[in-house]
Amino acid sequence: MGFPYSKLKPAAVPFPAARPATTENSGALRDNAAFGLLILLYGLEFIGATNHLPVLKALHFNVLLSIALGAAVLFAGGFRSIARHRLAVLLIILICFTFVGISYSVVKTKTFSTFRGHLGYFILFACLYQFISTEKKLRIFLIAALATDFIIILLNIGQLTSGMRAGQIDAAYFLGDGNDFAWSLAIVLPFALYFILNRGIFSKVWGIIAAPPLLFGIVMTMSRGAFLAVLGSFLYFALWTRRKIATIIVLAVIALGTVLYAPHLFWNRMDPSNYMEGSSASGRLQAWKAATQMAIDHPLGVGAGNFQSVYGRFYVERFSGPIEWAARRWISPHSIYFSMLAEYGFLGMVLLLAIIGEMLRVNWKLRKLPGAGLFPACLSMSIVAFSIGGMFLGGIKYPHLYILGGLTLACLNIYGDKNAARPRQ
Repeated sequence: MGFPYSKLKPAAVPFPAARPATTENSGALRDNAAFGLLILLYGLEFIGATNHLPVLKALHFNVLLSIALGAAVLFAGGFRSIARHRLAVLLIILICFTFVGISYSVVKTKTFSTFRGHLGYFILFACLYQFISTEKKLRIFLIAALATDFIIILLNIGQLTSGMRAGQIDAAYFLGDGNDFAWSLAIVLPFALYFILNRGIFSKVWGIIAAPPLLFGIVMTMSRGAFLAVLGSFLYFALWTRRKIATIIVLAVIALGTVLYAPHLFWNRMDPSNYMEGSSASGRLQAWKAATQMAIDHPLGVGAGNFQSVYGRFYVERFSGPIEWAARRWISPHSIYFSMLAEYGFLGMVLLLAIIGEMLRVNWKLRKLPGAGLFPACLSMSIVAFSIGGMFLGGIKYPHLYILGGLTLACLNIYGDKNAARPRQ
């Protein structure tokens, strides 16, 4: 006779084996490490560290870092989720358009080089989207961006204080020209304003410390395009924000500082009459007319990076002005809009305007969401500065568009509602 069922001891239930780390913890560690590498890549790329440390160039360190970050985004599923956003789709179309141009461009190596640059900057765009996942990380990145420009200014302080216009800057290739560097400073300046108008003593102090060097760099490069970009972006912000008094005070301080400390040569360059009488205006008009004719002759454009080559071969005699031979042959479009028009055709121009408009639309949508604060407005200031400065500067192959786009989607993820934001890893 067996034991009654009631006397049987229940089987012992083993405790579950302890896991070394949860999926969430490992994902957070991975994202934090990638975020640190992202800041490192940004700093090295903008400062032009490979120019100062040849060993980094020999090792292709920046390229390897970009590949590692791209793999991290791919592993985290970021490329799949980013494709849901209209802004990312527009940038992908731009990259594909660039690649297609290889088939009909005159100098195919230039088009391929441009395509490779856009592809690399799209990885940067995806990293900003994927790894700036909190407001704290956003502020850390903005601090790093401001600190990077401060370092570049220190490295070029001799030229900036020489009393002459700083035409060449020791930095990344897309900052090497004084106009391009000033344009970049105008794009970053709203980040300093964000800290100044934000709550918290540390935030305000940091913004107050960061803003004057940026303004100093813009003034001493004496870039008219960057100066107009600053004016336009602050006007946009003044029309947007409800904090009119604070904005007016900041604008008054900036204007007073510019009036008191800007050299006489700066005001001479800002004089519209001097600009129209110089060769700069005539050269730009010459390039813009040629770019328009290229778009008419080639509806899909002449291929990315091919404006100068096509102009020198086929358009120089029709549009050349009374300037020296070398400039006649290798003239630059001096505008992101006319550069797109010539190299991508009228569709390319529409595509660029659509990308800029989409970034402004997303930030405008975010402005009323609770907790968003002033960052959408300040980011829109940067986009406006990019758009206005780009009227006179041809940096469509620079990373600015992708950085602003990545910050826009990061802003959407941080401040947007649950329907707009992507699922957290």
